[in-house]
Amino acid sequence: MPVQTLPVVGATPAGAAATPGDFALNEATIGLLQQKMQKGEYTARSIAESYLERIRQIDQKGPALHSIIELNPDALSIADELDKERKDGKLRGPLHGIRFS
Repeated sequence: MPVQTLPVVGATPAGAAATPGDFALNEATIGLLQQKMQKGEYTARSIAESYLERIRQIDQKGPALHSIIELNPDALSIADELDKERKDGKLRGPLHGIRFS
């Protein structure tokens, strides 16, 4: 089953400013994300990429909040490692593959 591409901005036209309400994962719970990863619909990487893009849209462009001091440059490689662990049947716990902070 192919991994679902997560739409970061719903109907926001190219070049238009993103708004807080148009992020596909706005109301996603940890349980929902885990369920989607278990089914192979999402990966830790696809979730991390979505959040990183959202940071670019809201924090660096759009309203340009500039509230993020630093992004982990290894975030995507860490997500890849967590996806490999999941594939190998090793889950660290209920937050496995969920990026936060």
